[in-house]
Amino acid sequence: MPVVAKILPKANLVYARYSGTVLLDEIRAEMARTFGDPAYHPSMNEIGDLRQTEEIDLRFPQMLAHANAVVALNERSKTRKSLLLVADSSLRYGMARMFQSLAERDGANLQVHVVTTLTEAERILGLDPLGF
Repeated sequence: MPVVAKILPKANLVYARYSGTVLLDEIRAEMARTFGDPAYHPSMNEIGDLRQTEEIDLRFPQMLAHANAVVALNERSKTRKSLLLVADSSLRYGMARMFQSLAERDGANLQVHVVTTLTEAERILGLDPLGF
């Protein structure tokens, strides 16, 4: 599966691993599954691990729509949270930065960080090593 999320309640975290070719419909389906899980809470921070992706098949209008949807979901929950995207290549990093630019707005409750290692994401969130 190109997108698999794991809920880690003790860490107040959703860890999503992306692999292969990732399509927007797959991202949305995994988000719906995660949000429907009783262990999920809207205040949970998220790590999106893009290191195993070969391609993220999103055109600009799709990425903009997805960023708008993520921001709207977060604003409805009235919680402040962080989304960390782990991107270890120039292309992945560029895509993640584009999403960050679209999702971060003045007054938004969502803070997006783009990092190159999982260790850096764990450090920002103050987590013990996840072991992934």
